[in-house]
Amino acid sequence: MTYRKLSIALVSFFSMILSIQSCVEPITPSLNEDDAEPMLVVDSKITDEEGPFKVKLTTSVRLT
Repeated sequence: MTYRKLSIALVSFFSMILSIQSCVEPITPSLNEDDAEPMLVVDSKITDEEGPFKVKLTTSVRLT
């Protein structure tokens, strides 16, 4: 493998890794032990590719 092919492969690989990691934004809400009200939880994965896409809506439960 020549130096040029290797450098193109490495740049492509790292660009792919960075683009995958930059699209995910997990949210961690701050909760107290006294929070008894359920929160809405949205679980989905939406991309720029053709669908169908799924969105799952649930509510949180209190853990004791």
